[in-house]
This record gives sequence, structure tokens and C-alpha cells, in this order.
Amino acid sequence: MTITSETGGSVTLGTSGQYAAGVAVNITATANQGYKFSHWSTTDGGAFGNPTSSSTTFTMPEGATTIRAHFTHTGDTGALYGDINGDGRVNLADLILLLRHFSRPNIDINAAGADVNADGVVNNADLNLLLRYFARPNIRIGP
Repeated sequence: MTITSETGGSVTLGTSGQYAAGVAVNITATANQGYKFSHWSTTDGGAFGNPTSSSTTFTMPEGATTIRAHFTHTGDTGALYGDINGDGRVNLADLILLLRHFSRPNIDINAAGADVNADGVVNNADLNLLLRYFARPNIRIGP
């Protein structure tokens, strides 16, 4: 069995591996801020104790399967969108830090604030939106 999760959270209990058919495995998914758990899915059979509960059991089918935790974006991250350095303001220091992060990913950033377009991913779309915001401050950032 392989255990995965979509964007928006992670599996915090349960381990991918070889399990015999009929074995019940305890699984738990935890949503990130701005997301809520939605449901579990399986690719090749098996049964969930409760597929809409973030903490449940999965009973193994005869063969290999992949189970996945799904999350829904709520848009409520509590973040100040564009505040990449976490200082409570959106200014050029944030833009510079985001640019540095893309050239050297080991640089820590406030990921919730860096997700400027609130799509759950920090990528070039966020950088482009932040650049447009500084060029024209009437551009809206966040959800």
C-alpha cells in the first residue's frame, strides 16, 4: 500500500508498505492552515472505516493499492498575503526575499504569506502577482 496526500495537508499516521489482505491500518490526515480534510480515496479496492473522517482505518484489499488524503482549500490562512518575511507588512523586502527563495530554495519564507494568489502553492504565479502589486498597488492579492 502506498499512502499519499494532495496539496493542503499530510498523512500524519500510517505508513506505506506491504500489508496482508484484510489487515486494518490506522491512518490520520492533518490539514494545513487554510485547508480542511475532505475524504480518503483508494485506487484499487479496500475499505475505509469512515472515508470522510480524517482519522480512520483502512482495510487492505487482496492486491496493492494507493490511498490518498484529499483536502479542500478554505481560503482562511490567517496570513497577510505578500508578507514573505513574516514582519506584518508587505513591502519590497518581501519581494526580494521571494526572489531569493526561488534562486536558493533553502532560504526560509513565510509560506502562507508567500502564497499571494491563495491557490495553495508557492510558485512563479505568486511572484508575478506580487511584482504586479508593486507596479500597481490597486492589484488585489490574496483570496
